[in-house]
Amino acid sequence: MKSKFTYFIILPIILILFLLTVIPIIAFNINTTFNSKVAGMFIVFLLIFTLFMFYTDSKQKIVSVELKNNKMIINRFFGLNKSEEFLDNQIDGFNSSIVPTKSGSYNYIYIICKNKKIAKISDQYHKNFNEMRSEIEKKYKYLGYKDSGIISELKDMFN
Repeated sequence: MKSKFTYFIILPIILILFLLTVIPIIAFNINTTFNSKVAGMFIVFLLIFTLFMFYTDSKQKIVSVELKNNKMIINRFFGLNKSEEFLDNQIDGFNSSIVPTKSGSYNYIYIICKNKKIAKISDQYHKNFNEMRSEIEKKYKYLGYKDSGIISELKDMFN
């Protein structure tokens, strides 16, 4: 079984492309765009930081996951990166979480290998989340519910 993306993944793609276009334009025109060079540099820094956040968030959450007989295959960053394969006996299990947002709450499953999150599957980005969850529950050990918030999300960005 292979995960399928929702249409929601279009938003991060558009934002990343927009930021990749806007940052150079602003950076090369700081003297004419802003009254203060410091303000211009601050805006460029914020845009670069925002780009970094969207990139790392996309790399970690918009992943393609395929479950085979005795292994899991993970492709990060919209499923475009090189495949990583994990044998079933290498995977410790999975955690579940509910991540609250302004627009609602999203269910997440964190696949754990050697005490590290190796994949995040959510109903926000994966349209067959419930089917994936069912298969994962059959194959792997449930390690419990994990509270999720801004601090854990920020920690995950740098792992």
